[in-house]
Amino acid sequence: MEFKYGKRSPKNAPAISLSSIISTIVIPTQEDYLSQLSGSWDMLGNDQYGDCVAVTWANVRRFMVGGQSYPSLDDVIKLYKTQNPNFPSDDNGWIFKLA
Repeated sequence: MEFKYGKRSPKNAPAISLSSIISTIVIPTQEDYLSQLSGSWDMLGNDQYGDCVAVTWANVRRFMVGGQSYPSLDDVIKLYKTQNPNFPSDDNGWIFKLA
């Protein structure tokens, strides 16, 4: 059996060398974004329930908006109930999937 990869033959064109153009590091070697956020990171129910996905949402949101809006425990529970309507009496967890 013979495989044919693609319709055209490779060009074998020369690669562009950027070393003569870029002489310094353009990406910082380290950056501290967390120091900009004051206060503590709350458990938001994760120490009592299995709402870790909803708590992760709250913490990512806090990080992305620079600490200006940190969701409350009520916000986290409200989000968690979208997947578990009878929470806390019935808790089936929540699996987060990226679409």
